[in-house]
Amino acid sequence: MDNQTDTHVTLYTGKSQLARCTGTKEVVPKYTAVTWGSYRPNSMWSGPGAP
Repeated sequence: MDNQTDTHVTLYTGKSQLARCTGTKEVVPKYTAVTWGSYRPNSMWSGPGAP
């Protein structure tokens, strides 16, 4: 994930409609990038207030 915004993004593994923004989470700071090994994110939250 390449976050080229001016705010952090939080990614989550939750899959179902009711499970969005749940599960394992990874914060991607502004203007950075991350890669994953064993899991893939399924939802995201941009900016402050992430669960």
